[in-house]
Amino acid sequence: MDAFFAQFTGNLKEIFAYITLRCNMKCLHCYLGEAKQEDMPLKEYTNIVQQLVKMGASKLTLLGGEPTLHPLFFKFITVAKKQGVNCVRVDTNGSFNAKILEKPVFKLADELSFSLEGANANTHQAVRPFSNYELLIKNIQKAIRLDYQTRVTMTVNSLNLNQIIPLVSQLSDLGVKSLNLHLISENGLAKQNQQLLVSAKCWIHTRQKLEKELLKFSNIEVKVPFRFIKGQINEQKKTITCEAVKNSRVLIMPNLKIYSCPLLLDVGRNFAYFKNGKFFYSTDYQNNIFSPKNVKGSACPILTAEHKQKYFQEDTYPVCVSYKYSNKNLCNI
Repeated sequence: MDAFFAQFTGNLKEIFAYITLRCNMKCLHCYLGEAKQEDMPLKEYTNIVQQLVKMGASKLTLLGGEPTLHPLFFKFITVAKKQGVNCVRVDTNGSFNAKILEKPVFKLADELSFSLEGANANTHQAVRPFSNYELLIKNIQKAIRLDYQTRVTMTVNSLNLNQIIPLVSQLSDLGVKSLNLHLISENGLAKQNQQLLVSAKCWIHTRQKLEKELLKFSNIEVKVPFRFIKGQINEQKKTITCEAVKNSRVLIMPNLKIYSCPLLLDVGRNFAYFKNGKFFYSTDYQNNIFSPKNVKGSACPILTAEHKQKYFQEDTYPVCVSYKYSNKNLCNI
């Protein structure tokens, strides 16, 4: 049996397809870095999705860049549904013409996730300088009226840290069903905008306050990343939080390189690639940071290896960026 097929079959759940690196914005926190005129070929995408669905993938997220800028954007949705993907999500900055929401092919998407960085135009546009806040809100409202499963993503940073609860309240009133919080990571353009970073101590304090305040909202789910856990590295629990270790997802770039974690995208550390209809491991795969010898307990192997002093000085250790709790299911690591 092919090694790649054997590794992911039965474990793989989700595909993140970065179908283009084109973007009409230059967000200060973008973990991919500068936009590029680079698009994923539809033929190879079709082949990749077909094979990954056979391995167990049932959800696919189209993102970029701004995915709606891909010249063949709508075909990427139809291909995924034809290949048997149960849930297709589109991650967008919401800058598109509202009329495309009325297209039957767009309605094949099971979820729309809009990026919104604050409860007002000033905060949002400070993080996303070329965004039209009013247009974004109108597109969110229209998506809800047209019965799209409408979600919002917010990248928490120093500029919007105090607007999480106001944004939750605003979205709840609009009828948005879910808010997914990310904490800014020191990747991509954020390396040039260090003033946006949030310390481990600050985030742990904010997260603890959110646990109580979010209980007031019953009609919107808010997903909150742990990101940092108090304690020494040798005290960490055995729960594996790393999605890369679990082989539950793959991230595919327009150049058909395959990654296991978004923290590795801006430095080009792919573990595999797709060529001539097949998956191949990169030559250094055996020394991959996610090998069992590098992953112990709940700590994130990337942040543990690369930023040890920075985080451990605060008596904390970092966990997977995707490890979260929600106000619908409060839990502790």
